[in-house]
Amino acid sequence: KPEDFGVIPIKPESISGGKDISSSIKIFMDIIKNNGTDAQNNVVFANAGMAIATILKVSHMEGFEKAKESLKSGKALQSLVKLQKLSKK
Repeated sequence: KPEDFGVIPIKPESISGGKDISSSIKIFMDIIKNNGTDAQNNVVFANAGMAIATILKVSHMEGFEKAKESLKSGKALQSLVKLQKLSKK
């Protein structure tokens, strides 16, 4: 539940995935560049946080905070850029 992460519930329409590939890419890039809405960011933090918590065997809140730090610090964007460079080799 959203409350488990200290965030308020949102309406599904506030996190639309886009109408087409171009709009979906724009939404993704806005989020990874730390320009997403609070609703978009919180969904990403929760989903990525659960994956992080599972891999690192930490609490869901620790995973949430690690995901938040990764996005806010620019580390998530740096990782994407690195992955893009590696995929072009």
